[in-house]
Amino acid sequence: MAEQKRTRLVDRLSKDRKAGLRAVRAGLRSFVKDQPLPEPKPKPAPRQDEAQVAGTRRRLPKAEPAPPIEDWPVAPGHTSLAGRVTPAVQPEKVRRFDADLFEQLNEEYRSKRIVTKAPLYDRDSLVLNAKKRVRWVHNTIDLRDKRVLEIGCGSGFETWYAGNVLASYAHGVDITEWTSWPDLRGERCGFTEGDLARDNPFEPGSFDRIMSFTVWEHVWSPYHLLKAAYDVLAPGGLFFLRANLYPGVKASHRYRDIYFPWPHLLFDDATIQEWDARHGRTTGGAAWVNRLSWAHYVDHFERIGFELVNATFDQTPIDEEFYARFEDILARYPRWDLQTDYFRAILAKPLDAPA
Repeated sequence: MAEQKRTRLVDRLSKDRKAGLRAVRAGLRSFVKDQPLPEPKPKPAPRQDEAQVAGTRRRLPKAEPAPPIEDWPVAPGHTSLAGRVTPAVQPEKVRRFDADLFEQLNEEYRSKRIVTKAPLYDRDSLVLNAKKRVRWVHNTIDLRDKRVLEIGCGSGFETWYAGNVLASYAHGVDITEWTSWPDLRGERCGFTEGDLARDNPFEPGSFDRIMSFTVWEHVWSPYHLLKAAYDVLAPGGLFFLRANLYPGVKASHRYRDIYFPWPHLLFDDATIQEWDARHGRTTGGAAWVNRLSWAHYVDHFERIGFELVNATFDQTPIDEEFYARFEDILARYPRWDLQTDYFRAILAKPLDAPA
C-alpha cells in the first residue's frame, strides 16, 4: 500500500515538472516573439581600392608607396628637348588642300552632283513652298485656331498662310525686315524685326505653337534662342523645328556651284574664296553655319526643359570612295553625322511648366 502511494506521488511530481517546463518554454517563446527585431547592421562603405567593373567588384592591387620624386634618377639622353624621329604625318597622307585640289574635285563631281535640283527663290516658288510647309506643320501639330509664332520667318509667306488659313493669329519674327511684310500684315498676321536671343519682345506663354524652317543652323547663339522659344511657348504648346546639321554633306549651302561632298569640312573659307575668284565670283567661302550636331541639340533640349516628342532625319548616303580618299579628315566625325543633313524635331513644353 505504501509502495503504491509513493509511485503515485512520483508520477504526479513528474507530470507537474513536465507541465512546468512546458509553461517555461511557452513563456520564453512569447517573450521572444514580442521583442522588436534588431536593426540591421549598416554595410561598410566600399574601400577606395575597389572598383565596379562590368557588374562585378574588382579589388585593385595595393601599391607600395613610391619613393620621393627628389630621389628618382635622372633620365639618360641629351639635355635638349626630345624630338620625333619619324614625322607625325606619314608622307602618303600629306596633301595640299588648296584651290587646285578644290578645282579637281569639283570637276570630278560635275556629272554626279550632291544636289541635282537646287531650290528656287522667285515669288511663285516661295509662295508654293510656304503652302506646303504650313500644311506639313498643321498635319503634324495642328495649327487650327492656335496662336502661332514663326521664328526666322524671312519673306513671311508661311506666317501669312498660317494666320489667314488655319491659326487664330500668326506672328513672324526675323533678324532683318523684309520688303514683303507691309503687304502681308493684317488682323491675323503680324511681323517683328528682332533677335529673340538678345531682346525678346513677347510675354511668356504668348503662343500655342512655334514653327521654324532651316534657320537654326545660321543662329549665333542657338541655345539662347531655344530658351527664348521655350519661354514664349505656353505650357502644353508644341514647337516644329527643322534645321541643317553642320557635319552633313550639304551644310556648306554652296551646292549650286560646289558639287562634291563636305567642302566645308575639307577646305577653309580662304581656299573657297580663292577658287571663287578664279571663276569671277566674290564670296565669303562656305555659308556661315554654326557647328551644332544632333547631339548638341538634344543636350540643349534637355537642359532647357523641352520634351522631345518626335524626331526624323534627312540623310545622304556616304560616298565610300570619296570617304576613303579623305578618311584622315572625315573620320574625325561620326559617320552618322556625316550622312545626316536635316532633322525635324517636335518639341513640347510640359503642361506643368510655369507659363
